[in-house]
Amino acid sequence: MPGFLWAQVRAALPLSLEQFPADPGPEVDDSVAWCVREAAVCLYGGDLERCGRLGQLLMDYGWEKLNARSWQEVSRGWRAVYTYGCLFKALGLCWSPAGGSREEAVRVCDMGLLLGVHIMDNVLGRVIHILQHGDRSPDVPAREGHEGGSVSVMDRLGPDPVSVMDRLEQGPVSAKGRLEHGPVLPGEKHCNSLLADAERLQCGPESSTEQSEHEPVESSENVPVSAWESPEHGRVFPNHKPDYNMLREKPDDEHQKQELPIREKESVESRTSGLGFKGQKRQRNTKGESEPENDLIPEKMHHSLIPAVNLDRAIPKLHCPSLEYFKENFLTSQKPVILEGIVDHWPCMKKWSVEYLQKVAGCRTVPVELGSRYTDTEWSQELMTINDFINRYIRNQQGRTGYLAQHQLFEQISELREDIGIPDYCCLGEGDEDDITINAWFGPSGTVSPLHQDPQQNFLAQIVGRKYVRVYAVDETEKVYPFDSSLLHNTSQVDVENPDTDRFPRFSDAAYQECILSPGQLLFIPVKWWHYIRALDISFSVSYWWS
Repeated sequence: MPGFLWAQVRAALPLSLEQFPADPGPEVDDSVAWCVREAAVCLYGGDLERCGRLGQLLMDYGWEKLNARSWQEVSRGWRAVYTYGCLFKALGLCWSPAGGSREEAVRVCDMGLLLGVHIMDNVLGRVIHILQHGDRSPDVPAREGHEGGSVSVMDRLGPDPVSVMDRLEQGPVSAKGRLEHGPVLPGEKHCNSLLADAERLQCGPESSTEQSEHEPVESSENVPVSAWESPEHGRVFPNHKPDYNMLREKPDDEHQKQELPIREKESVESRTSGLGFKGQKRQRNTKGESEPENDLIPEKMHHSLIPAVNLDRAIPKLHCPSLEYFKENFLTSQKPVILEGIVDHWPCMKKWSVEYLQKVAGCRTVPVELGSRYTDTEWSQELMTINDFINRYIRNQQGRTGYLAQHQLFEQISELREDIGIPDYCCLGEGDEDDITINAWFGPSGTVSPLHQDPQQNFLAQIVGRKYVRVYAVDETEKVYPFDSSLLHNTSQVDVENPDTDRFPRFSDAAYQECILSPGQLLFIPVKWWHYIRALDISFSVSYWWS
């Protein structure tokens, strides 16, 4: 890695060891907490090789805890351990004289963002930004407390760093990084024993391009349901991270892929990816319908069957209503409406395309849903880069369907967050802007969110492609036949576009409204209204959940 880029990465960290908050929390074992502190000492002492190896060790410890139970049930301290591990390993990759892979370092940082917690004012996000854009300018700005320009790498590391092995022979290191003679610190002997085992298993920087083998916890009906499998909001509690519980790694040709298998048939909720209805092949547009007016969609576009919208059931449209008018006529009365002229000025409307997403975020790791229906046993989730997702499931729509769904992508990737706004109508809610949950929905034609309801108000902004949407009022709940189980109580058993009238005779009597949502339109879905959504084209939508 170029020296100036490494300098920028180091400049994103605290200036000294004393300022580095190397304390994951009291609930963390002493030996593991010692590893965090020792990795920080290695970082500021100049032994980046051992820093990276300790980072891998901390990732392995955190991984075991993350796989033992639901994400929300894992204490913040153990999630912080995983985050620290990702940071230290990524720094080791950045420093590696052998030329550590930037993409691998970004992937490691993304794992910390997805599974861990924010530490040091989202240091992982800043490191990713530098790795992606830092080489555009070799000048490193001066940090507070330093005079006369940028800080050199050697100034930050300190003169004549002492190797960690030499320090261990002389005695433990104090909190300030100075050598002290004395008894072995709690956890030091255990940590070095584990490091020796890790070396024998080749899980140090020498094999940093390979991912470590994380063995999955055996599946069982008694395994707790993950936080991502919420009966409240599809699969995610608002303002909670997704749970990559049971995540495992296995080889896939030229790269490693990470997969999240489903453990129980009724363990996921209100949306899916896949075909319009189970067993039906995806159908192309053979009826001569006009192409969507969005030249950012790739030329080779697959279409699902486009339903004819009944004008008597069409969701009404309004152009830029005032806040007062929207509140009085739709929010208070809880009626759906399509708003136009609201998102047209957002940069995403002109910038977003498959190529743009690959350029800005292609190397970023995201969770992708695989399978036709989330209630099916073959449904699973897999962590992959956006480039891999696009190449496998957008450009080549064959076999299993992939869907980047209900993911807080904009919290992870700031460049994409700058391309969107927040509808002004959200200010009519009770919470602050920070309480709004913003999710991304990106996938090929044919992806389906089955009929379900959410406990918050919902705005769905359509950016690329079209979607068929059908909504049912809360009063129609008995006619849409929700699942009896507590996990799926907010999801209908009915396949909306191919209903089984023998099993669900009253469904045909349920009143509904419908629309084809096009780019630039914003759909208001009132709280607890049932809604079914199917993508007609390659599609990118942004949803806003607010109270």
